[in-house]
Amino acid sequence: MSPDLTPLEFYVWGYMKSEVYKTVVGDENDLRNRIVEAANKVKNKLSFQVNVRAVRKRARAFVRENGGQFIT
Repeated sequence: MSPDLTPLEFYVWGYMKSEVYKTVVGDENDLRNRIVEAANKVKNKLSFQVNVRAVRKRARAFVRENGGQFIT
C-alpha cells in the first residue's frame, strides 16, 4: 500500500481496477466507458453505505429512548 494513499483511496483504486479489467479492454473508448461505470458503482456503493450508517444511528437512538422522541 502506498503511504500517499488513504485506506479509502486504496480501496477505491483497487475496486475500480478490478472492475475495469474484469475482461480484456477492447480500445480506448471501451476503457473510458469502463472507468466511468466503475466510478459510478463506487459512488453508488459509498452513498449506500452512508445511508445505512444514518439508519443505524437513528435506530440506536430509537432503542436508547425506548421508542420515544429523539434528536440525532
